[in-house]
Amino acid sequence: MRISVLLLLALLTTQMASATNDLVAIAPNQASTATATKTQTTGTINTTQANQTTKRLRVGVIYPLTGSLAKYGKEALAGVELALEHIMRDAQGHNIAIELLVRDNASSAKLAASIAMELITKHHVQALIGAVSSAATLEVAKVAQEKQKIHIIPISSAAAITKMGSHVFRSCVTDDYLGKVLAKFAVSNLQKRRATILLEEGFSYQEVVVASFRRYFQEHGGTVIEQLSFNHTNKTKILRLLAAKSPEVVLLPSTYRVARDVISQAQRLKVQASFLGIGDWQIKQRGASIVSDSMHYYASHFSAGDTSASVIKFLTDFKLATGREPSEFAAMSYDALLMLNNAVQRAGSVRSFPLLANLSRLRNSAGLLGKTSVDRDRNAIKPAYVFGLDGTSHYVDPIWR
Repeated sequence: MRISVLLLLALLTTQMASATNDLVAIAPNQASTATATKTQTTGTINTTQANQTTKRLRVGVIYPLTGSLAKYGKEALAGVELALEHIMRDAQGHNIAIELLVRDNASSAKLAASIAMELITKHHVQALIGAVSSAATLEVAKVAQEKQKIHIIPISSAAAITKMGSHVFRSCVTDDYLGKVLAKFAVSNLQKRRATILLEEGFSYQEVVVASFRRYFQEHGGTVIEQLSFNHTNKTKILRLLAAKSPEVVLLPSTYRVARDVISQAQRLKVQASFLGIGDWQIKQRGASIVSDSMHYYASHFSAGDTSASVIKFLTDFKLATGREPSEFAAMSYDALLMLNNAVQRAGSVRSFPLLANLSRLRNSAGLLGKTSVDRDRNAIKPAYVFGLDGTSHYVDPIWR
């Protein structure tokens, strides 16, 4: 079945009690990030561009466009908008129209749940994409599963979210997966066999990354010689203990600010190990360097250095539309809509059951970073990247177990 996409973006306000909503409609031949005229309406959406045989897939998009997480939400939304533009550009025929209803959850998990319910019950969306924080994403997932609507998670990597049920999918990789990527890189690329795990006290994000790193590293010939925890008062003492054991690699799944201080101090103590971290370290790529060293690395979802045609097109068009380079938030949101569009194309339908069945069977679907599949927990299995703090990038093949 030949399927195309009609781009129609409706931007609704965050005020749930308001009787009217602000809608922004963008014509099919207009760039999705162009300025459009706002009109007051009671919620009806102009679909005059679709012909009488067009089937409509309504997709609710929930991102924090205001509040403390706004910069991430706006970046993610720009990725979804660009995906729509590309889908529309490549489409043929006019059989299925994808319509986005975009809502701002104002960086609130509670509001995200209310918005998800409203989008499903009032606006009758068939699928949801969002949010940014794991707390807000979990609330959206609960509503989607309860109402049996597809939810694609573009950013939140906490493994527990997709365990909400059969309708919750993920376009980014999980914390567990990133731990495996780092372990595989340490063993296969760096050829290291002795590791220390260094944990920041009270930083809960690191637990799943640590567990999967330890398991994969040891299964593939590595030894975790010790696990140490530190805080701001005992950091020097702990690093001296670490130096005494002479590890070859140190897993430090912390924020870039903490990593910067720890690695700098470790270098002064003559620690020769390579430090391994997580995606938050990519702040270094935006000018706030952790340390100037080529022997430390972090894992992430997206590489702007990828030379594939799809990434080059994404980078070029994103910069034309926004005037800036995209982050992984934009890339993963872009991939979320590609996943949904792939299911629509395969199903030839906007009905829930065919869409769900095709998403569940997704194998080697074309994505921004290569072929994407989903595992039994509906999490994305795709290539990942490990970056050196000197700007180099290293491709890591998909890991299925």
